[in-house]
This record gives sequence, C-alpha cells and structure tokens, in this order.
Amino acid sequence: MAATAKNHLPGPISPEAISQLMTSIRLPVASKIEPLTVTAEFHSIYLVHFEPPSASVVHGARAEADGSVVLVLRVSGRHLPRIKTLNEVGMMTWIRENTTIPVPTVIRFDASESNPIGFEYTLLERAPGKSVDCIYDTLSDEAKSGLVAQLADYLIQLHGQPREPPYIGGLVPEANGLAGGPIIDETFWFLPDMQKYWGADATLESINPISGPFDGYASHCTACLERYIHAIEVHPSLSEYRDMIPKSEISHPFLWQSILTSH
Repeated sequence: MAATAKNHLPGPISPEAISQLMTSIRLPVASKIEPLTVTAEFHSIYLVHFEPPSASVVHGARAEADGSVVLVLRVSGRHLPRIKTLNEVGMMTWIRENTTIPVPTVIRFDASESNPIGFEYTLLERAPGKSVDCIYDTLSDEAKSGLVAQLADYLIQLHGQPREPPYIGGLVPEANGLAGGPIIDETFWFLPDMQKYWGADATLESINPISGPFDGYASHCTACLERYIHAIEVHPSLSEYRDMIPKSEISHPFLWQSILTSH
C-alpha cells in the first residue's frame, strides 16, 4: 500500500454542513455538534446531540438518561467508494439480525457523495459504555478474563452461522434485505493512491480483486492473480517481472483450483 488510510481522511466538516445534512434526512435541528478525537483510520467522527423534546423524533436510537439523543456521524474518506460503506452497513445489519453481539443501530447512511457534507457517511446510535483502551489498565484480572470470554463468544457466533450458499465476499443492503457483495480488504489500493501512482485510467476493479462475491477461495485467488498480471503489464516499475506473465497466464486457471481442492 502506498500510503496509510489516515492520509485520505476527510478534512473538517463545518457544523453548518452537518446541520444541513440532518435537515435533509428529516432529523431535528441538532443542539450541539462536536468532532470526536479518535484514532480512526477510515473515518472522521462527529457526535451530533439532540435535546428533548425534539430528540423523540430520532427513531431507533437509544435515549440518554435525560431524554436527549446522541448520534455518531462517521464521515468516510475516499478510500474505496461505495463498496466500503455498503459493506459496513450490510455487516452491521447482519450482526444485529443474527447474533447477540451488541452493535449500534444504523439510523441513516449514504454510499454516495450527493449530500450536504459531500462525503459518504453512516449515522449510528451511540453505544453505551467506555472504550476498553481507556480503562484496560484499571481492570482486575477477573474483569480482563471476562472480557476475553466475551470476545470469544462473539467470534463463535460469527463463525457459527455459515452463509448459504457459501461464498467469499461481503454483504450489501438491498431493498429486500441483504445480498452478497464484493470482498473488502484494508490492503487494497485506495482510490487516491491509484490516481497518483497508476494514472487516471486505472479503476478500483482493475487493480483490486473486488469483482466478487466469489464462489470459493480458488475463484478469489484466481482474481488476485489476474490483478497481479495486469499490474505487471501496465506499471513501469514492475517491468522486470513481465517474463513471468506467460507462465502465470497458462497456469492460473488451474493452479489455485488444484492447490486449494487438495487441502
């Protein structure tokens, strides 16, 4: 990867633009908007406060003890347009519907930039509690063991419900529910880096294996190999590897299939 995700985070979003966004999605006027100081890699995050009685209009979000509602606005950078936001919403929806793992409700989202803030976003209810990294050193050994047991239970739930039919990929929301979507990986080339290092003609799909969902690991590995061959063909810095392409093109339809089905 040419750069880290933080290099492509959105700049500051004005409270006025966020207020216009709330109005455009039929939410009340926010009483307070504050940037959240975090170490997020892919999002800038803001807390949007609503005071009673208008807070009661924000359906789906947990109310605070005083009746107010605080929503978390995650503003996405231009790393992997559309597919990352859709996958995040799809996965959170699936987890809420199929497990007991606590995840916040998705209040609104937009996988386009056609909105008052000019970026993709997800708007979530604020989950109660404190971030573990802020209190971990104060926890007893018993509390830490309980935390590990809780995480183990979450992993068991996530892996205990295989997808039917099985595939390699993500999830995206559709009108009638959820559907299989492209695989997402933080090691993919991000759009700003592609434009800088690969030129204007490069596309996310031509460099990254995001054409899934794939029907198995063999298909996924074949797609990866096809992207590597394409990269060697088009990028000057990889020209020394071009004598490997004929062997790769002959073997790749069968190589991964034979390797993976033998294990």
